[in-house]
Amino acid sequence: MIIITGRDIRNAPHDGIEMILDSEVYLKYDFNALVEIEKTYGSIEKGNIALQEGSLESILYFFYVGLLHEDKHVVFEELLSKIETSNLVEISKAITEALYFSMPEIQEMDEKAIDNSKQDSENNNDNSEWNWAWLFYLGTNILNMTETEFWRCTPRKLFSLWEIHKEVNQLNKSNKDNTKEGYIDDVIW
Repeated sequence: MIIITGRDIRNAPHDGIEMILDSEVYLKYDFNALVEIEKTYGSIEKGNIALQEGSLESILYFFYVGLLHEDKHVVFEELLSKIETSNLVEISKAITEALYFSMPEIQEMDEKAIDNSKQDSENNNDNSEWNWAWLFYLGTNILNMTETEFWRCTPRKLFSLWEIHKEVNQLNKSNKDNTKEGYIDDVIW
C-alpha cells in the first residue's frame, strides 16, 4: 500500500514528497539521484522525456532512484514487490512533484552554471546538461558543504543557497550597477 502526503505546492518540502511503503519514506531527487538518471539515460533531459512518455520502466526507475537517498541498498526488485499497479498514477504524480521541488526555478539558475554547461557539452561532445565540476566547486568551496552534504542536496536547494550567498556578499549584478564612480576628493573624511 502506498500513501502519498505533503502535496501542498506552496510549501516546498525540503525532505522530498512523503510516502508510506513499509514505513515513512521521502521521494527526493538529490544530486546522487540525478547522476544515476544521467548514467542510465545519457542526460537528465532524456530521462525526463522517457518519464513523460509514461513508460512503466521509466516510472519505476525514477521511483527507485528517488528513494536511493533513504537507503543506498534499496533493491529494485524488492521495491517492485511493494507497488500495486493501481498506484502507478499516484506514483507518477509524486515523481513529478518531487522533481519539481528538487529542480531550481529558471531564475535561480546562475548564468555561469548554464554557460559552463553549454561549453562543457560542446567541447566534450557530451549530452550532459549539468556542469558537475562547477556545481561541485560551488557547493564544496564557495558554500562550504561537505561532499556528503553536496551529493545529498537538491539542485533547488543549492541554487537557493547560492542566491543568498550572492546577496549577502553583495555579488549580485544589481548591487554593482548602483555604485558610483568618483574621485578621492569626493570622499568625506
